[in-house]
Amino acid sequence: KNFGERVNTKLARRTALLLTEVHRAGGDIQEILETVSKHINELQTIERERQSQIRPYVAIVYIAFFIFLFIDILLIRSFFWELASLQETLQAAGGLFVGAAVNLSQIELMLFHLSLIEGFYGGLIAGKMGEASMGAGLKHSLLLMVAGFVAFFFFIWNPIL
Repeated sequence: KNFGERVNTKLARRTALLLTEVHRAGGDIQEILETVSKHINELQTIERERQSQIRPYVAIVYIAFFIFLFIDILLIRSFFWELASLQETLQAAGGLFVGAAVNLSQIELMLFHLSLIEGFYGGLIAGKMGEASMGAGLKHSLLLMVAGFVAFFFFIWNPIL
């Protein structure tokens, strides 16, 4: 029982409880230990197989997020910056450009917020799929959100390239 509390994992607690009950009932400890050992090995093998099968799906979440970031940066730098520049040029030439004004900072902020939302929920999904825990997804969320912030900081707000 102390072993289950010290190790403090679900599997250790279950094993300690089973061994305690077998000892109390007076069963054959050696036979039970062999059976429990085989069972634990099978559980660990199944968990490793599950993780290896799920890993590509977690990678897809990350790839989708980085593609989303790339498209955001590409849109802002090649389309919206050029559109804002063209608008300024036409307005300076006499206001020939009639239509809605392009508010570049608002578009950048909106796409930044979208990347944070995508990173947060994508991370939760990656954690739930990869580690079967929404709590574990918070580390994925944090990583993706920081990546989104860094991408916007270095490629949009303070372009280094």
